[in-house]
Amino acid sequence: MTDCLFETLLPGSGAGRAYYFREPAGVYALKDPSKAEDFFKSLEKLAEKYYVAGFISYELGYALEKCFGKTKPSSFPLALFGVYKKIRTKEVFRPAAGNYRIKNLRLNISKAEYLSSVKKIKRHIRAGDIYQADYTLKYKFSFTGDARVFYEDLKKKQRAPYAAYMKFGEMKILS
Repeated sequence: MTDCLFETLLPGSGAGRAYYFREPAGVYALKDPSKAEDFFKSLEKLAEKYYVAGFISYELGYALEKCFGKTKPSSFPLALFGVYKKIRTKEVFRPAAGNYRIKNLRLNISKAEYLSSVKKIKRHIRAGDIYQADYTLKYKFSFTGDARVFYEDLKKKQRAPYAAYMKFGEMKILS
């Protein structure tokens, strides 16, 4: 199953609404950054008749930006979108009670890699290539249980104005 749920949590107009996409007519993945332009042109064409929902990974930006050098190959898609015939708008989804467990929480890079990356960012700022950076890391962990309940817990704790839950097969993205 491929689902995409986007929620607006801002006070005011549209608050507490969900935009829910189910049962895609197709799923499109980008793994090779050299094909990004054609990939997005195809999605634009599809968006003339359908709804297109998905995500673009940070790694795609790194792959396209020359100042960061060559990116490491990854099995994780650079972009992944579902193409849907209809959109469902509804009140924000509240899952049934459930539980989950997180074990073996760790960052995806070592402390040495982190410090090296920060030095590289500082060099780019000094060189005038950039004036600021949004440097993010990924946590890796073992997860068991209900991912939707975990998503709801994250929303409560982070209080972000927008949230998303995407499920592409066994892969889930919580934002």
